[in-house]
Amino acid sequence: MRFSQGKYDLDYDRSFDPKTRSFIDLPPNVMERIGRYLDLRNRFNLRIAATEEIKCMIDSWDPKITEIEYIHYLKSHYSRILIKNKISSPFEARLYEYSRLERDNLMSVLKNPKLRLDKLKIRCYDEKWRGIIEELSESNHKLLVKKYEMTNKSSKGSITLDFLEPSALEEVNLYFSDSAEKMTEIVKSEQCQGLKMLTIKNSFPMTVFPFESFYNCPRFTLVFYSKICEERLVEFIKNLMNTAHLEICHLKIAPNKKKFETQRIGQLLNREDTIIRHRPNLRRYPIEKSREFYEIEFGETSIRVERKK
Repeated sequence: MRFSQGKYDLDYDRSFDPKTRSFIDLPPNVMERIGRYLDLRNRFNLRIAATEEIKCMIDSWDPKITEIEYIHYLKSHYSRILIKNKISSPFEARLYEYSRLERDNLMSVLKNPKLRLDKLKIRCYDEKWRGIIEELSESNHKLLVKKYEMTNKSSKGSITLDFLEPSALEEVNLYFSDSAEKMTEIVKSEQCQGLKMLTIKNSFPMTVFPFESFYNCPRFTLVFYSKICEERLVEFIKNLMNTAHLEICHLKIAPNKKKFETQRIGQLLNREDTIIRHRPNLRRYPIEKSREFYEIEFGETSIRVERKK
């Protein structure tokens, strides 16, 4: 600037120059407009170099995230976070035992009140994820998630849904292998009321499976990894049809497991007024004092029970 004005004094004291404007001097609405075009990696990089004031501003921007997937690798001793958003390719971060920076970045996203997730998937419910949940609970912040999945049967410890906002949940998909009591507690929790579908995968023997926990559930799917007992399943179905809550349920066998004995199921559901001609695997049970009925369709890998008009 000085040279363009014909001032060539090389001993000029730069301290007399007008102060340049810093990033923090930009109006908040201008900063937010810039932030709209930053992907997560650039936002996180900006957080590292920012003052606390700017960091708070960055954390208030809509993250525009649609999905988060958490995976823990037992042998490698680290966890991988895969984040999908609306404006860029998926962002991946790794949480090592002492990676405080990555954890802080993740928490800044999870605590953002503008976060609206279509899907949150946990592949292993480990100590790191449990610590994240505890931190969310301490801040009294609940995640707004439409679909929550916890899929890995190697997950250990007590599972909770307390960190999820019940009014936002539409689908929950969980795996249980070590505590039928905890499964019952989860099924009866506020988060599992009013779902479009609750899916429970389990490896409990049918002799200890708490079927009674589902009598008040309107829509659910049970996937069995254990040995099947057709008599117990049909008894459960008949009890379900005596409740006033059931809308639809699916009973399924896990992949590569022994299939249902459809002939035995047909024998157990052999009431004369429920049999449909030319449809040996279909039954319709009329509901007293109603024009509605329960339709039962059974095959080698699944049974559907649905209330219909």
